[in-house]
Amino acid sequence: MADAQATAQSRAALKTALLAEARRLGFVAAGVAAAAPLLDLEALLRWRQERGMATPWEDPDPARRADPATLLPGARSVVAVAMAYDPPGRRTASRPASAQDRAAGGGDRAAGGGTGRRRDGRAAGGSRDGGDGGPPLRGYVAAAGRTRSYQHVMRQRLEALGRWLEARVPGCRWAVQVDTGPVVDRAWAERAGLGWVGKNACLIVPGRGSWVFLGELVTDVALPPDQPVADACGDCDLCLRACPTQAFIGPRQLDPRRCVSFLSQKPGMLAPDERAALGQSLYGCDACQVVCPYNRSAGPGHPALRPDDTAPAGGAGNGTTSVPAAPVPSGAPTQARTGGAGGGRAPTAEAAAGPELDASRRAGDPAPDDGPPDATGRPDLVALLRMGRAEFRRRYRSLTGAWRGRKTWQRNALVALGNRGPAARSAVPALVRVLRDDPRPDLRALAAWALGRIGGECAQRALAEARAREDDPAVRAAIADALRPAPGAGRGGGRAEAYGAQAF
Repeated sequence: MADAQATAQSRAALKTALLAEARRLGFVAAGVAAAAPLLDLEALLRWRQERGMATPWEDPDPARRADPATLLPGARSVVAVAMAYDPPGRRTASRPASAQDRAAGGGDRAAGGGTGRRRDGRAAGGSRDGGDGGPPLRGYVAAAGRTRSYQHVMRQRLEALGRWLEARVPGCRWAVQVDTGPVVDRAWAERAGLGWVGKNACLIVPGRGSWVFLGELVTDVALPPDQPVADACGDCDLCLRACPTQAFIGPRQLDPRRCVSFLSQKPGMLAPDERAALGQSLYGCDACQVVCPYNRSAGPGHPALRPDDTAPAGGAGNGTTSVPAAPVPSGAPTQARTGGAGGGRAPTAEAAAGPELDASRRAGDPAPDDGPPDATGRPDLVALLRMGRAEFRRRYRSLTGAWRGRKTWQRNALVALGNRGPAARSAVPALVRVLRDDPRPDLRALAAWALGRIGGECAQRALAEARAREDDPAVRAAIADALRPAPGAGRGGGRAEAYGAQAF
């Protein structure tokens, strides 16, 4: 009895020290859950699968996603952690737009702007119908997508936490998960008491809101579990009403097929209604979170997650910073460990604001500018279309939002320009170049669609010329559709008119 009590006290002390070390490593919240399979989660995942609401990058086996033993056989505890990132609109002490930003689309003489702008803000050149002049046309990258690749930043720190535990429990095994593994992050974060899953299906951490990335350390060490936090959403449904595409089928029930964040990352060609819903998004959506009252007081995120022009370009570890050294007891042996797989995806779009957001914003009107229009948060769409593979990797590879690659961003840029209708007429020359020269048929087809939406003499002439030389059936069909008169053509009609100008 005495031995059991001593063991319990020892495990409690170990847990207290472990969670303190997690906070020292930069996690704003940490907690422990027993590593038993979540059978209710497994049932929910199967229900979603049956209704076609699973995403293509999920593990197809719900049982694997609900059981930490998938990561570590013999698992007894899950240590869930959260790291905060900057909400949109949060101005920090991070670097201003650099000369590199301005040269590639962040300043008045943006790469896609051709002749730049006059001091009074009017176009300093370009034709009225298809010229390159005028201010840059910008897309939107959600707050989560603007961060340094959190997978690398958090994995470094979770592995440091695993080594810390291993030094105190020699021979223990552990594995970490961040972003690309089977288990569902939010479920374990909720079970470990980090917060509750709100009606917008994002984890809300008390005092921090939902501007957090999640990860797990799974171990065979038995640690006392924490108690879950009570749901505090109450009667509030601002997030459900704020969704520009009505993607919520109920509280905590998101249909990804209608979610802007999912559509911006979805592989392949987008259907016409999906293009309309995408609006101006290049990656992600912040709409359902900027209205959450619990995000009103969210502070700045961890500095390690902020982009920095001084970070080296290139490798997979891009943008990470050194991990604070974990103190190790003198003479403690270093044991072999079980390496982690990746982890479940954290909430893809999060933000900080109050519930006072007016009705026009909730209806999908443009959000106010949330910071300098640099290449990270509001990229120049024309400059992006002109960007080669090497330049895209140099500028964006270290960012979370770039995981889908250049082609997906360029696809979304074409959609964003088409959704603007005649307001994007300055982009016609860039779209013509895509239609004429790009080796990728699906992007040529989207360029034709965008030219049809924008309209004008130059666009129509370019489409007619492309029809005479194009030999790909899908592109020819897109050109024919773009040339065919239709109600609302050239005016951004239909659903595109409703969502095309949004800046979420």
